[in-house]
Amino acid sequence: MQSKLGALAVLVIESTKFQRRSLCRLIRAAGADHVAEAVDIADAERVLGRGRFPEWIVVADPDLMPEHAFASLKALTEQYPVAGALLLTHRKGAFDELRARARETELRLVDVLRKPISAEEMGTLLRQFALASNNAIARPQTITREELSECLRSGAVRARFAPRIDLDTGHPVCCEAVPYIAHPTFGEVPIERFSHAVVQ
Repeated sequence: MQSKLGALAVLVIESTKFQRRSLCRLIRAAGADHVAEAVDIADAERVLGRGRFPEWIVVADPDLMPEHAFASLKALTEQYPVAGALLLTHRKGAFDELRARARETELRLVDVLRKPISAEEMGTLLRQFALASNNAIARPQTITREELSECLRSGAVRARFAPRIDLDTGHPVCCEAVPYIAHPTFGEVPIERFSHAVVQ
């Protein structure tokens, strides 16, 4: 089966072997065919230096990296075909701080996610990024109430049950039902694009 992520590859930078392997498994479950792992920035440079894939996303938790993590990640995006960095954090309310630090260093940021994350959440983010980077068919900004009604009648509204994995233990901590629309033209349309129509 062909990956929806195309030639996009994901590099996980994580010093703890258990967390690194758990995160790699989660990213593969999210639909990525090409996942590599690195212990630190030097190891990441070795992996990226092989030149096996035209585009990479780097996944890292800057709180678990040395003080100069943002500058090091920025250097990776300049020296290698890294499209951007996906930052993970355990800290509540760290999103704005991490985004600000990324802006200060001019790091191309994919997004900031809070651990634990689900395979569905990761998959949706990676697919959206892959589509944007491949200049694929533009998806609708939103689904209207009438379109949602038609999708409900035709059975196109579906749900995926996605576990949330605690990366410290590797165990599922809960399960969530994530609705989406299997649109005939635009493919999978995530809940964010039709939640307003549900409210109406």
